Amino acid sequence: MGRKTRSKGLLLSLLFLVSGCSVTYPKPDGPYAVGTTVIALEDRERAEVYESTPGHRSVVLQVWYPAEVASGKRDLYINRPLANALEKWMGIPALLLGDPQPSSSFLGAPIFTDHERFPVVLFNHGYGSFASQNYTQMEALASHGFIAIGLSHPYTSLLTQYPDGRNLERADNAYWRSLPGLAKNLDAEGMRFKAFVDRIRDSGTATQKLRVLQDLTQSEFYRLLHGDFDTWVADSLFVLHQLPGLNDSNPLLGHRMDLERVGIYGHSFGGAVAAQVALEAPFLVRAGLNLDGPQLLYHAESTTSLEVPFAFVYSTDTRIGNITCDQSGLNDGFFLSALAPVYRLTVQGASHENFSDLTYIDALKGNPVLGSIDNRAVGKLTSQLIVNYFAHYLQDGPEVNLLQLDGKKNR
Repeated sequence: MGRKTRSKGLLLSLLFLVSGCSVTYPKPDGPYAVGTTVIALEDRERAEVYESTPGHRSVVLQVWYPAEVASGKRDLYINRPLANALEKWMGIPALLLGDPQPSSSFLGAPIFTDHERFPVVLFNHGYGSFASQNYTQMEALASHGFIAIGLSHPYTSLLTQYPDGRNLERADNAYWRSLPGLAKNLDAEGMRFKAFVDRIRDSGTATQKLRVLQDLTQSEFYRLLHGDFDTWVADSLFVLHQLPGLNDSNPLLGHRMDLERVGIYGHSFGGAVAAQVALEAPFLVRAGLNLDGPQLLYHAESTTSLEVPFAFVYSTDTRIGNITCDQSGLNDGFFLSALAPVYRLTVQGASHENFSDLTYIDALKGNPVLGSIDNRAVGKLTSQLIVNYFAHYLQDGPEVNLLQLDGKKNR
């Protein structure tokens, strides 16, 4: 749920109409029941840049955590306001999603107390998407003893749902206004992007690869996202700095967060945000992961040397127009210049959207939106990878053998 256009939304609508809707989400497979809650935080140090009469910047968190019991009211994977937003902005008819499906997460369930503390993992979704975009991965993490936090960025997330029931849709901006023009010739955009990735792979040194990536970041498609990228990074840093206070004050979480063991990851634009946070504030996170997101590299003073373990996961079958783009190695400049163990994993046959919960929509089988790989299998594989990766770095679990999954390690 990263790069999106109205044309993709119309395509999804047609696919639903032709194939019908069949969405079955996998149940979390860990030993813990899963609870969930929504928390709003206000950053009194920052003005809200997206309002004409700005107040303070705020963010909304959906938190998944190990619960005492699997009972109570279940949260929904996609509730009505979110379904309506998907219809309005992505062209997916809400009626074709069927009745809202109960998740495996229980609203406000008591947190599991027969355990000292749980590591924390912060997640950033793709651009224009929403905090629960990878709901099944959040449930998987919580069921395996993590506190997982999905971050909503008001005005740029598809829909921000506040604890008091308010719903805030994404705002219009220069990026969204530019998409109709780009959509008229997506093949040309796809060819340009593919050429950049090929140049990165053909470059020999980390410096050369980073220079090409910087050129890509300055291209028309990405240049309009620079301001939002800075905001998302600032939002993420704000949340990480607020975790101690949240740990002390929130009665539901009750000092259960292990703030010495914090990880961060994201998908697409959110994956690039996760890596940027790890670059800027390695003292706040112990490990990170980027699911198929090109790094944005445009600040002259930006560091490019990762000091904490990190993993880059790539698709090979992402389509821009009719052009298939193999994204593997896109961020190899960071891979080669890292000061910590960094992994690179390519999932053959996966498309960009296979790393989100879109992969469980069976109506998209065989369509380039999801790539040629088994859509449900790659969804489960990604969840297992994320759980095992953070279990190694945040729970002292065994090392993830990415080499068996077509992966590489920089040391």
